[in-house]
Amino acid sequence: MTRPAPLPGMVEDYEALRGAVLSGQPGGPQFGRVVVERAGLAAWAEAWSAATPAPRREAPKPTCPLPVAVDETVRLLAGMAMAVAGAAR
Repeated sequence: MTRPAPLPGMVEDYEALRGAVLSGQPGGPQFGRVVVERAGLAAWAEAWSAATPAPRREAPKPTCPLPVAVDETVRLLAGMAMAVAGAAR
């Protein structure tokens, strides 16, 4: 019996899931972890292949350019914060 070849990205996602489980650290692909723990690896592979990837979106372009006077803006904001902190004493 021959096994079907894994779909593109499946091995990488499995390895990410495996690494998260073995490290014992919170985080990682929690949905996949729950599926493996409750239904097994075959169920994970079936769910993975049935999942539709989220559409990739490009970051929106800024509607206005960044201010040229970044240093002056930082100094102004820092001065305001220091003034508020001094007034609170």
